[in-house]
Amino acid sequence: MLIIRAMSNNEEAPLSAPSDRNLGPADKFQRVTALLLSLVPADGSSIGNTTLRQEIEARLATENLALSEDEYWQARNALIAQGVLVKGQGRGGSVRRATQRPENVHGDETLNEGDLAAGPSDFNLSPVAAPSSDAATARSREANTASGGGVRMNAPDPADTVPDYQSLMLPVLRAVAAGEQHIGAVVKRLGEELGLSEAARAALLPSGRQTIFANRVHWAKTYLAKAGLVETTKRGHFRLTQRGADVLAANPERIDNRFLSRFEEFRQFSARSAQPTHDKVVPEPADAAEQTPDEIMRAAHRRIEAALAEELLARVRAAPPEFFERLIVKLLLAMGYGGSAAEAGRALGRSGDDGVDGVIDQDALGLDRVYIQAKRYAAGNSVGPGAIREFFGSLDRHKAAKGLFVTTSTFTESAIQTAESLSKRIVLIDGEQLADLMIRYKVGCRVEEELHVMKVDEDFFE
Repeated sequence: MLIIRAMSNNEEAPLSAPSDRNLGPADKFQRVTALLLSLVPADGSSIGNTTLRQEIEARLATENLALSEDEYWQARNALIAQGVLVKGQGRGGSVRRATQRPENVHGDETLNEGDLAAGPSDFNLSPVAAPSSDAATARSREANTASGGGVRMNAPDPADTVPDYQSLMLPVLRAVAAGEQHIGAVVKRLGEELGLSEAARAALLPSGRQTIFANRVHWAKTYLAKAGLVETTKRGHFRLTQRGADVLAANPERIDNRFLSRFEEFRQFSARSAQPTHDKVVPEPADAAEQTPDEIMRAAHRRIEAALAEELLARVRAAPPEFFERLIVKLLLAMGYGGSAAEAGRALGRSGDDGVDGVIDQDALGLDRVYIQAKRYAAGNSVGPGAIREFFGSLDRHKAAKGLFVTTSTFTESAIQTAESLSKRIVLIDGEQLADLMIRYKVGCRVEEELHVMKVDEDFFE
């Protein structure tokens, strides 16, 4: 069994009565669709979605059935897609009957509520016994039992109308052209500008913790950041960079991964997301038809972790130096250094530390210690051999035999050679290794969801 961890799997109990388990999805869809159509006024006037949902919920409750919001929107959008209903005036908060009804598949002139068909099974609705005794419901009940033909209707998935994340890159970049924006405001604004339906904007990921549209906007923003077109300013906020402004000035027709590959930072990000290789050439993505499901899944997991590593590193670089020192100590404790002692690790601060930023006691008495030097450098500002020799001198003054030098950037080749040639053991950890360790030991990140990939238990069948 393979377990891939990406998002938290806080599954809630399904919002349904016990009898729902005896009613298949297609039957449930028919029931909701017929009730919805029977409640829409026959005179062409509009009725609000909230009113419809509440009335359908009340009627289903008498049959010990529940109605989820997704079930309502699926039925409502199916009727709109088939031309049976149209959106009311305003922002789509209501519906009304269409002036021209579609002909049914049997050539009858009228469309009967009881003859709608939907779902993958493609079947006719059975009569619905509505609890109300008003005239409109009575007419609906008569129509359900009188007709033998019907319109063949499949319920569209609202998520199918949500643009993919690459199609959202240019709209996201344009959204911050006027200045810094909160990602949540961008999601809302783009949903309106792109004309997405309420159902499309509300469609959730399988985890149920985020909408599909918001997730794709976030990924578009993440990839733009990897190419240096936008940058994070504070939690949830981002802005356009000069490079991003130059791209917008060129008025591109589309921005996608191929477009972003012209930037070195994005190529490096893509290389880290791919299979580990000794060269830095970005491999061409394989056609999904040529990959096994296992390969596709693992490649997606690598891309998710690579994006997370970049985000963690950006957050660390933006944090104060004191935070960085405490982070390194906490990471080493999470890795098992210092044993179980609560005070085994500590950051020493910026003044009077004599070239050492933190220390880990390997035993309860502190007889064996690991000294830490932490350098929070921006990308491209590499640590040279001079810093390594200075740290070596600090270790000598502390009578230490080993030390750890951590940076958020990289080490020059001469710095690596210097560390290897000195008499004391000095381990070097660059920004990429730091982010990988933070993910591995869950420091600064957490599990959002676990996907379990099952296979046949051969022993069970022997």
